[in-house]
Amino acid sequence: IKNNPILDDHYLSVELAKLITLNSRSKVKQKYAKWLFSIEDKVENAELLTYDQVVAVIELTKTLGLVSCQEAAEQQHLKVYEDRNGGNANNWWSYRASILGYSLDRIKDKLQRAGMPIKGKSTRKLLMKSDKYEMIRTGVIDLFMAMGKNDRFARNLGDLAKLFAKELQVEIFDDRGAVPAFAPKVNQEVVNQVKKLEKSGVLGVWN
Repeated sequence: IKNNPILDDHYLSVELAKLITLNSRSKVKQKYAKWLFSIEDKVENAELLTYDQVVAVIELTKTLGLVSCQEAAEQQHLKVYEDRNGGNANNWWSYRASILGYSLDRIKDKLQRAGMPIKGKSTRKLLMKSDKYEMIRTGVIDLFMAMGKNDRFARNLGDLAKLFAKELQVEIFDDRGAVPAFAPKVNQEVVNQVKKLEKSGVLGVWN
């Protein structure tokens, strides 16, 4: 019906569209079914984002410039790993390295070849010297893995956050001690949501 406001506002979910397509008698239904499944795959792996999700990634990018939030995300990810392995944290570091795409040894090797000192440095301090925005990528990946997302999904959002961090020149700040007056301004509500893994606010757009 032309100019019908109800029809203009109507939309189909991917799931409903799949059901209609697969139950139709159309000769080309297979083609459209494959297309719909590919869309669903991209949505499930954070390759198609809504406006609200993009805004949420930007907020998370700024928030995960704080070391305390990076640390909280890592601990939440570790807890999920332990829960899946009967309370056992064996192989945690090798498992996490496989998801992140780098290991501590690889970072050390890179810095040594560049002639930089590495003795007594934590992983975060080494990353700060090697590629500081990788710290934000790592935090985002840890966060979404803790939320139960798959590794492809988490890496995609981590990569996007790193890109945003570079463009926005997000400051990496260790706020675990006393926070001075010149600390970067971040949304405290988002900080609390990240630290408590609250599936509301910016994290609520991924439910």
